[in-house]
This record gives sequence, structure tokens and C-alpha cells, in this order.
Amino acid sequence: MECRFDIKKFEKNYSIILPVLYIVHSNPFYKEFATDIKCYLYRAIFFNYFGAGNTNNKLSILKQAIDSNNGTITIKTLDSMEAFRITTSKLDEITNSQKSSITENILHYLNIENNIYNTMTDVTVYNNIGIEPTLRIQSIYPEKIFQDSSKRPSGMSHGKWFNWRAIQSRLPNLALLPDDSGYKNYMTTAEYTRDMTEQQRSQFMQKAFIPSDATLELRDFDEFYDARKKLLTNKISQLMKEGKLLDSSGI
Repeated sequence: MECRFDIKKFEKNYSIILPVLYIVHSNPFYKEFATDIKCYLYRAIFFNYFGAGNTNNKLSILKQAIDSNNGTITIKTLDSMEAFRITTSKLDEITNSQKSSITENILHYLNIENNIYNTMTDVTVYNNIGIEPTLRIQSIYPEKIFQDSSKRPSGMSHGKWFNWRAIQSRLPNLALLPDDSGYKNYMTTAEYTRDMTEQQRSQFMQKAFIPSDATLELRDFDEFYDARKKLLTNKISQLMKEGKLLDSSGI
């Protein structure tokens, strides 16, 4: 299995990569454990393992785990460690997280594993000059929409509208989208995709990890949010358990 991690992603927190370098140095057969190493990296990144606390102590714990496993880390070992064990509450914490560098990293690695640009047949959906566009984290249902009370669907209570405004910046409504889609900030998602061809809309949905049966109408934001949260929970869990996405179901 190929490990595709941009070393620049670790410039602000190189501690994450140190255990991997230690494995490469200690174990000549480290390539046989590529899946386990990827699972470690995904869990360390998504759980923000080095985000707080004594870094040296955390590195020491990982070194001991590697030394006790003949110079490597395994999924079984990760599952036995509280900090790396995948639980429902930890997955909920991830999917409920607000826009941040962590959510951006999660979406970045989901995009890589989904191999979007290798499967796309028409990148001009995102960039008129036909080259891979610059991506940035954006809201699928734009924040500006929820700031405009006139956009509130007819018959909806103010309380529900304010709740939507509060959760719109969480992971289930975030995606890495081309930087040239800034005009989308003034449109509903349904309006943004309405003039696309079926192929373009399908590619947009795949790129943004949007459930294939989502209507994208503002009035259906509740259903969209819950469905995408479920989809992302499944995909994130796959990366941390398997080191890859097992399929493209749901998108």
C-alpha cells in the first residue's frame, strides 16, 4: 500500500511523523506495515494526539509501543491504546468539530484517498483553464445564507433557523472546494448546481462527499446534515481502521 502524505502538512507539528521515522530506521521491513503506519498517522491527525499535553511523554509512549512490537506499530496495538482507540464518542467529536486546521486535514486526506482527480474526466467543472484548482475549506450550504433571515424557509421557527446557523460551520457542512467557486457564497447549493450537467453535478457531489440522493434544497438542510454526518463518520472510520477508503458507496 502506498503512503501518500505531504511532508509539508507536518511542518507545524513534526512530532506526528517522528514515530514513523523511528520505524523506518528500526525496521528494514517497514513497508510490510504500510497499512498500520497509515492508520497510526490518520488516528494521530484526526484525534489531534499531539494537540495538547506533554509531547515528550507521548513520544515516549509510542516508542515503547514500537519497541515492544519488533520495531513497528500495528493496528492491534493502536486499538489497545486509549488515545488511539476508535470509539463512537470520538467519531462524534470529530464530525461535530468546527472549521479548523484539523477539519481541513480530514477533508484533505479524504480527498486524497478518494483519488478524485484520477477519476475525473472533466476538471473544467472546477477550473476553466483545465488544471487542478486550488482548494480551500468552504461551507456547502454557505454561511452568508444563514446570516440572511430573509432566506429562512417559510413556516420555519426562528429557533430552528438559529440552530442551523450554529451548526453550519461544523464538519458535515464543510468541504474542500475550488477557490474559484467564491461566488457560491451568495447562492444556495441547489442554485449553484442547477445549471450543471448531470456529469458535472455528479462530480461536484463526489468531490464534496455529498450523499448522492441529497436534494441540496435549503429546506432539506436537516436531512442533508444528518446524512452527510453519517457518510463522513463511515469514511473517516474506514481511514483510521483500514488506512484507505473501502468503496465509494453513498457518493
